[in-house]
Amino acid sequence: MSLSYDREKQWTAKATVTEFRYLNPHAQIYFDVTDSKGTVAHWSGELLPNPAQLIATGWTRRRSMDALKAGTPITITVAPARAGGNVVLVMRILNEKGEELLKKFPDAKTPPGLHFNPYFANLNLAMPPPLTTDGQVTYADGKKATVDQMAQDVSAFLVWTAQPDLERRHAAGLAVVLFLLVATILGFLAKQQIWHGGERPLVRETGALDPTNQAKTRRAKGKAGVAG
Repeated sequence: MSLSYDREKQWTAKATVTEFRYLNPHAQIYFDVTDSKGTVAHWSGELLPNPAQLIATGWTRRRSMDALKAGTPITITVAPARAGGNVVLVMRILNEKGEELLKKFPDAKTPPGLHFNPYFANLNLAMPPPLTTDGQVTYADGKKATVDQMAQDVSAFLVWTAQPDLERRHAAGLAVVLFLLVATILGFLAKQQIWHGGERPLVRETGALDPTNQAKTRRAKGKAGVAG
């Protein structure tokens, strides 16, 4: 989830809560920000900790809902979505007293030999974090090797290794869709040409079904005295 947001462009603003939802997998907050011209912008944000992690740190549903009722003034720090729009990742929320709300793991202590990891239920992991500082790799195109950028590239590589033939499958699927689209159009045009309106101008009954042949058959049977 965090890769969808740009943590290098965080911003902080005074805001007013319009709604708070205590949901899985991540709690959501909706808030309004008023600029210097009086224009109100409506925003929605999601928090990193899930309800289980919030409960573990004392932020139960009732406590969270009471602290973030509609109309509550807050100071909020967020990371904007990379795709743009009024959707953000909430990094920090302060109330009017300057107290941090929904603080992640305020009393978390990492045992010796383990490493803190917010995505594990016990908040600890034996494996050390592979990406810790900027500049651990060098990009050929001169791109800045931030932790966030390196994490995106690792994620993209893991997606490719999981499905290396994904692009080929997408290309094959596109060809099939185009074929079916053309076949559907041709079938529709053929139906309109042959069957539309209950008339079949291009279909002529032949053989035993031809009215002319049926009349000849009846005359021949009559002359021969054959019934039927």
